[in-house]
Amino acid sequence: MVDTLPRPNATLPEILAYHARRVTRTRLSLDIIGGLSIAALAFTMQPAGWITTGSAAVCWASYGAWGFADRALAAPDSETTRAGRAWRAGRAVAAVVGSGAAIVFVFSGLGLALGTFIS
Repeated sequence: MVDTLPRPNATLPEILAYHARRVTRTRLSLDIIGGLSIAALAFTMQPAGWITTGSAAVCWASYGAWGFADRALAAPDSETTRAGRAWRAGRAVAAVVGSGAAIVFVFSGLGLALGTFIS
């Protein structure tokens, strides 16, 4: 895997992938643990704006999981092994969960910002 700088007009997924490939596995593990911990607190305690907080935390954890799986797939023998297929599936699941959580984050944030409309 060649790790080059993202182009000047890179998209958000390209920038996130570049960053995930540059940080350590410890940092990615802390992203997963921190995201899941905050999400668990938000979903159990349900403070004001808990959906927005919880979905942002799930995005954070999914980013860490995607980066961890992407790093595992960087190994040269990961293409054909059973573990490589599992890491690839895990990376896809993390991307789908993270994308869904990002959509929930945006719409719940808009709901908080706009408030209730009474017509």
